[in-house]
Amino acid sequence: MHFSELVFVSQTEVKNSQEKLEEQLSKHLTEILGPPTRQLLAKCYALLYSIGSTRTLYETVNKCSDIIRSKDESQSYLPVKL
Repeated sequence: MHFSELVFVSQTEVKNSQEKLEEQLSKHLTEILGPPTRQLLAKCYALLYSIGSTRTLYETVNKCSDIIRSKDESQSYLPVKL
């Protein structure tokens, strides 16, 4: 199932394949992405959680927060910030 098909499937189908969809999206979180790709990823997560179950929403938010925190604290990121 691809995200372009989410609008045409039932809520039950989304919930049944939500774990796989979350896994596919989370693979992209650790990549270096540009703003348009990050915005698209955010829209995909929003669509997934608005149609499917929100039970793993906080886990996803924590994962994103951990990734941002680790990038902020890494030595390779410091010169870019300064």
